[in-house]
Parts: sequence; structure tokens; C-alpha cells
Amino acid sequence: MIIGIDASRANEVYRRGTEWYAFFLIKALSKIIGPEHTVFLYVKQPLRPDLAYDLPSHFVAKILRWPPVFLWTQMRLSLEMLWHPPDIFFIPVHTLPLFHPRKTVITLHDVGFERFPELYDTHPIGPQGSVLTRLFDTVVKICTLGKFGNNELDYHRWSVRFALRHAAHIITVSDFSKQEIMQLFHTSPEKLTRVYISYDERRYHPVRDQQKIADVLHKYHVQQPYVLFVASLEEKKNVLRLIEAWHSIRQESRFPHTLVLAGKPGFGYERIRRSIDAFGLTSSVHETGYIVEEDLPTLMSAADVYILPSLYEGFGIPLLQAFACATPVVASHVASIPEIAGSAAQYCNPYDAHDIARAISEVLASSTIRNRLRSLGRARLQYFSWKECGEQTWSILQHVSRA
Repeated sequence: MIIGIDASRANEVYRRGTEWYAFFLIKALSKIIGPEHTVFLYVKQPLRPDLAYDLPSHFVAKILRWPPVFLWTQMRLSLEMLWHPPDIFFIPVHTLPLFHPRKTVITLHDVGFERFPELYDTHPIGPQGSVLTRLFDTVVKICTLGKFGNNELDYHRWSVRFALRHAAHIITVSDFSKQEIMQLFHTSPEKLTRVYISYDERRYHPVRDQQKIADVLHKYHVQQPYVLFVASLEEKKNVLRLIEAWHSIRQESRFPHTLVLAGKPGFGYERIRRSIDAFGLTSSVHETGYIVEEDLPTLMSAADVYILPSLYEGFGIPLLQAFACATPVVASHVASIPEIAGSAAQYCNPYDAHDIARAISEVLASSTIRNRLRSLGRARLQYFSWKECGEQTWSILQHVSRA
């Protein structure tokens, strides 16, 4: 059997949640799918060394070059599916090419853009320049009968609807996301399978080497003690209320901690920056910018608390990373977070800045709570593994191939 996998996200230089999912799932599948099958990995450029490392010979990169910087999926990948379709096609993200085999399986991670459209970017995609942008927008509106334009939010909304209509089967990463898809799009439960994902088990563990900790903290100009937030600095991650909560904590002057925001600026960052300035928090909120993956375990291990105040998460891989680093977790009691974290997090209401402050303060103030959360976090990790994720995914692909 010829299996095709869209590996373009796994092959990115800078990876976040969905990119790491694609990367580790391909690695897991490479240990499960036997040499009687051929697996084509569709990418835009040659495989990066970490993705290529240790792949068996029947996993073959197919480089689909496409000079424009946009529409690789809808144009170049579609052409490949027309010219050389695999027997079954797997897409680890929710963007299905216009032309695809009938036996296509796709992963939908979450549908937050349906619940909170105001928190997503409406910046135009496609060719830039006033005339080209308007022309492209007109073409998109004609093709979608006026329902969608050529902006990022609309592309999310169109692509998930297209995938749900045309994919043979849908994988999603939590029971919460499965219920959301069923509720919002009236998708049959028989078409959906929940497959839990995991984290980098080799990289994430408690770091106790004090010199290594000192070196990493110096690299990012971080001083202990601190509370850590890791994600893009954007409104959908609820950073504005986190800043307000931190202002409340600082007013009480109970803790000497800094709030460390580790991530690149995202949609709505300007408001986040203005909020930091307005609350007078420039000395107690530190932005590191993007953190390279090899430094994250050290940064997490040295934090007194990891905070995930999101309004919406389809899974939340950083929860598992913090558990693995023995870092106490404070998190929102919404969306998939309670499903993934179980009893291993101190929960808060993400819509109430004072409740976020309350949860952080309780953990900082009590070594008993911190030790309990560390122990529960370690125990929680047993429910998530890439091996199990790969085996379940391969089972789904086999089932669809026989249908």
C-alpha cells in the first residue's frame, strides 16, 4: 500500500503544537508501518535533519516545490494528488487540499475560531498589494459564493468545513474537541475518533543541573523566582487577563516573583503591551521572545509555577511538558484542559482576573500544594504516549484503506 502524509508542518523550522504533533506522529508511525508499505512524506523543501534522522528507507520524502509563498496546499499538493494519488492520504492538520484521494484521513485539533472568531487574525492572505489583494479576495468570494474572504480566519473556517465534508475519517485530539465538532457541525460520531497526543518524552524531565539552569536563564535574561507562561503572546491565550491578574498579585506585594512571558508576539500583542505599560508592570513582567525547544525544559524546571490561562485549548501539550518537568501547574477550568490535566492542576476561572490571581497565589504560598501538584502531574503522564498515538492512528488508516 502507498501511504501519503502531508509532512510540511512537521518539517517547519519553528514548531509549535500542531507542528510537533505532526513531527512526533511521523516518528511514531515510522516504527509501526512495515516495509511492505511505501510512505511518501510531502514537503516543500528537503527534510530537516531531525525529521530525517532514523527514518526507515520505505519513508520517502517527496519535495513539491512551489515558488509562490502561499497556497502550497491548495495548488501544489492538489496537483500531486491528481497526478500521483496515494492509496490513502493522511493530513496531520485540518487543511485538506482541493483535490485529494477519496480515502483521506485528517486531524482536526480544535475549532476555537468558531467559538472566539474575534480573537483570530483577519489579515489578508495570498498575494499582497492593494490591487492583487482585492482581486484575490474577489476570486475567493466568487468560489465560495460570498461566504468567505481571503483572510486567515475565513481560511480556518472554510477549511474545517471542507475537511468535514470530504475526508473519509476525522481524528481529533480530545473528547472535548470531538464534542465541539459534533455540536458545531453536526458531524456523525462514527466519522470521528479521539486519539490522545503526547509530548517529547526524551527532552522533557526535571532539570537539576544548577549551571545549566544559570546558563539558560542568563541567555533569556530571566531571574528567579518566576511564574512561567509559554505560548504566543496573543489574546486567544488570555494574556490580557493574566496581566491584570499579575497586577493584582503585585499590589499585594506578597511574592518577589517575575511573570515570564515566553513566546513570540501574536494577534493582539499591541493591546498586551499597552496593558503591561498601563498597569506599571514593566519591571515585573519579562518577555523572552521565542524559546528554542532545547531550552524549554530548563526554563520550565526552574519556574515555581507554570500558568495556562487559555480561554480555549483543543489539547494543551505544555500541560504535559510542565508535568514532566515537575513544575506545578495553574490552568483554566475550561475546554479540554480539565480532561487532559485531571486533578494535577490548580484551576481558575479564565474570565475572572482575580480568580487567576487567587490560584497562582495559593500555589506560590503553599509548598504542600506544590508538592501535591508535582506528584499528581507525574502520575498523569501515564495516559499519554506517542507510541499509543501512532498505533491508534495506524489502525484508523488501515480501517479506512479497507473500506
